[in-house]
Amino acid sequence: MLNDITFLPTRIATGQPMRIVDGTGTEICNVEGAVWITQAGDPRDIVLAAGERFRLDRGGLTLVVALDHPAKVRILPGDDRAMFEQLVVAGVVGAEGCGCAAA
Repeated sequence: MLNDITFLPTRIATGQPMRIVDGTGTEICNVEGAVWITQAGDPRDIVLAAGERFRLDRGGLTLVVALDHPAKVRILPGDDRAMFEQLVVAGVVGAEGCGCAAA
């Protein structure tokens, strides 16, 4: 069941990475600050500014790290279509994605 906590972005403190395990398809929307995303076995460095998003495309361990200052991200599980549809109906996200700008 969705509640007010479902809609809140998660705060990431500087120096305390968020760990996501086997999150293929999970969408990370950066609401505030800047974050660096690194996925196991991926040579890319993904950096998101506020308002940008990235869909994880690998399994294994992913780290989301706040750069310079704490950040806020919204995490939407890619395989949870029912939750996504409820978020669209509630107006938290648009049908095209997780609504980075909707802090």
